[in-house]
Amino acid sequence: MIDKVNSKRPAALVVLLGVLVALVGAGTALAAKPVDTTSTIGTGTGLTVAAGPAVTITGHVETSSEVPVTGGKIQIRELMLDGLGVPCDTEGAEYVSLNGGGDPPDENGDVTVMFDATGLGGSVIGFQSHYIPMGSGYAQSKSECVDLLLTDHQALPQGTTTYGQGYYGQAQQGELDTCAILEAMDSDPLAEMRVNAVSGITAILSLESFSIDVTTLDSVASLCSFLVEADEVNGNSDGGFLPAGKVDGKPVSNLAAQDITLRLNLNLDGVYGAWGDEGVEFRPLEIGYYLNIDPVPDPDGVMVYPLETTDGALGTCVDGDVPDFCEAGTATLTDLSLKIIDLDAAETTIGEILAAADSLLLSGEDDISVNRVTLTRGDLTEILSLINESYDEGIPTGFVTNGDPD
Repeated sequence: MIDKVNSKRPAALVVLLGVLVALVGAGTALAAKPVDTTSTIGTGTGLTVAAGPAVTITGHVETSSEVPVTGGKIQIRELMLDGLGVPCDTEGAEYVSLNGGGDPPDENGDVTVMFDATGLGGSVIGFQSHYIPMGSGYAQSKSECVDLLLTDHQALPQGTTTYGQGYYGQAQQGELDTCAILEAMDSDPLAEMRVNAVSGITAILSLESFSIDVTTLDSVASLCSFLVEADEVNGNSDGGFLPAGKVDGKPVSNLAAQDITLRLNLNLDGVYGAWGDEGVEFRPLEIGYYLNIDPVPDPDGVMVYPLETTDGALGTCVDGDVPDFCEAGTATLTDLSLKIIDLDAAETTIGEILAAADSLLLSGEDDISVNRVTLTRGDLTEILSLINESYDEGIPTGFVTNGDPD
C-alpha cells in the first residue's frame, strides 16, 4: 500500500509544476509591453482655415510601423483659458475635450469632429489629439499641440475673375471687353479716385522709348484700337499693342503690356457690373489684395497652393498629394519665389507692385526696391503675369488673396 501511494507522487508533482508554468506564462503575457503609438492632429486642408460653423478637425493614431490603430478611443482637445480657445504657448491653459470621453477610431485610425468657429475669425487656437487605449493592448499617446489660424474672411473671394494679356489682346470677346472697360473708366465720375485705366495707360505709352505718337490716342476709341487692333491677315492675332507689348509688329515692352493688363483686370466691373448687384457673378481684383505664396483654402475649403498652381514659375513640390506643405527637402524654389517669400512676409499689395512697375517704366531704370526686395524688370513682368492669371476665368491659383493668411 505504501509503495502504491509513493508511486503516485511523481505524477502529482508533474501536474503541480505544469500549473505553475502555466501561471507564470499567463503572468508573462499579462505583463507584455503595450504596442507604442503615435498621435497626430490636423484639418486635412492645412492649418489656416476660414472661420465658420463646421471646421473639420481630425485626430489620427498609428503604431510605430505606421499601421492604423482601431481599438481604444481618441479625444480631440481644445486648449482653453477662462473659457476661450488660446494658442499652444499660453501659460496656465488647459485642454478641454470636444468629444467627451472620446470616440473609437475608424479603419484608418481617425476620429473627426466638427468645431464651431463662428465669430472666431482672427483667432489662433491650439488643439491636441489624445489616444486612450481602453485596454486594447496599445500604449497611450498624445499629439503635439498644433495651432489653427482662423481667418475672418475668405482668402480667395468667390467670384473673383481675371484674364491674361492674351485674352484682352487676341480673343474676340476679350477685345470687346478691353474697349468696354476703357469706356466705363473714361465716363466714371470717380475715375480719379480709382485705378484710372485711361490716364495710366496713356502715361505708359507716352514713353519716348516706345516711339508712339500718343497724340493720335486722343479718344477711348483710338486707344482701344491701338491696344487690340486686329491683324488683317491673321485676324485677332498680334495686330495691337496687346498681348505682348508690340508696336508695328516689333516687341517694345512685355512689362508695359502686363501693367496695362492688370489695369484692365482691376476694372472688370466696367464689363460685368458692380459685385453685389443682382445678376452679377464676377468681381474684379482690388488694388489692396496681397501677394501670397502660402497654401490657402478656396471657397469650398479645398487648399490651393501657389507652388503647385503656377506652372513652375515659383518652383515645384515633390509631395504634390499634400498641398498644405512640402516635406523637408522636397520643395524646389526658383529665384523669383525666394523674393516672393519676402514680399509675402512684408504684406506686399497689388498696388505696390503696380506702382513699382509704373516707376520702373517711367524711370528707365533696370531694377527697383519694393519692401526691401530688389526686383528687376523681368521679376516685375513675371509677378504681374502671375497676378493677372491669379483668378484666370474664375479659377484661383492662390497667388493673390484678399488678406494676408500668414
